[in-house]
Amino acid sequence: MRALGAHGSISERLGQYAHKLGVGTKELAELLRPTRHRERPSRDALMYLLWREGRFRLGQIAPHFGVSYAAVSQACRRVQRRLKTDRKLRNTLDALQK
Repeated sequence: MRALGAHGSISERLGQYAHKLGVGTKELAELLRPTRHRERPSRDALMYLLWREGRFRLGQIAPHFGVSYAAVSQACRRVQRRLKTDRKLRNTLDALQK
């Protein structure tokens, strides 16, 4: 259990990923607010990166974005679909995971 905590909380990891993606503090605050019917790839990517770590469940990620676990699942699926065709996104997210 201690090993999991050594890598940081969801909030800490979210801040680190946002910084690496070039997302500023104000923009991050905007991305954390739920908005319907508006595509926000950076927000989807942040959810996906947290989920892909394998340390956080969808239900743990969801409250940080003000959505349900199902919305996080859908965001992760959108990113997975984009990764199949968007080489730049794939390279960026792969680099962040290393």
